[in-house]
Amino acid sequence: MNHGKRVLIVGVAMIVVSAALYFAIPTIGYAMLGTGAPANESALGVIQLLMRFLGQVLPPLGAALIGAGAVLLRTERRSYGIDT
Repeated sequence: MNHGKRVLIVGVAMIVVSAALYFAIPTIGYAMLGTGAPANESALGVIQLLMRFLGQVLPPLGAALIGAGAVLLRTERRSYGIDT
């Protein structure tokens, strides 16, 4: 039931979320550091590690899902005889 469109939307959402995280995480991290508590420094390290991981994983995965969604849309349309 139109799986290609769903995959395409998830791929675009992954790229948008990774861009939002790229700009939001440092701001949140530096706000945590501003309080001066030593526990916040370790939390900032964890946040930066998570940000680096997501920054490396989400954009390529989102791009791959966009490509897969485009192929699925094309094959679904051809199988229903909509696109010849």
